[in-house]
Amino acid sequence: VGLIFVTQSFIGGARGEFLALAVCLVLVLMRRNKMAFFIIMMLIFALLSIMPQVPGDDVVIINRFLHLWQDETLGGRSELFADAIQILRERPQCAIVGCGLQYFQDFWGIPGTAYPHNYVLDLFIVYGIPFTVFIYFVYFRSTWHFVRNPQFELNAYILLYLFIVSMKSGSPIVDHLFWIFLARQLMTLRHSPTAAP
Repeated sequence: VGLIFVTQSFIGGARGEFLALAVCLVLVLMRRNKMAFFIIMMLIFALLSIMPQVPGDDVVIINRFLHLWQDETLGGRSELFADAIQILRERPQCAIVGCGLQYFQDFWGIPGTAYPHNYVLDLFIVYGIPFTVFIYFVYFRSTWHFVRNPQFELNAYILLYLFIVSMKSGSPIVDHLFWIFLARQLMTLRHSPTAAP
């Protein structure tokens, strides 16, 4: 299933999703099959060595990576990150208790479809740093629990994948799966024998 998703991401040009899944697959191979990991790494190095000779227009993802490499704003994300940091500097109350939903958009007078493109910065502004730290404490504690339990190992890689993608795209405010996963993680920790401090 993972290889099908990687192929789809490669064809469709989903840069972040492609790299996030590639990282997760490499980690799986490192844990399970050292020889397969070595072979995959050799193939990756071979691919990287021929990439400059492949015309970008022929392969969507190569074209998009080259465009991102030449774009100093990382597709406009660096400006959005800077805008989010500026809010936290000018409105310290946001960092402490949060400034509520859509504050980023209201502060800059931009459409509701615009957001910082980084879940952590988004949550800092909306809910404040203490609540965000709690959310990610639950997130990483449950991920660690999944890693230590072989029957849930796949869940750990799914959570790692989602975390990597969330650092460059999307918003937890419109991502219903983020909250569904968080509720599931809270239940997992509550019922886990290893969840007690």
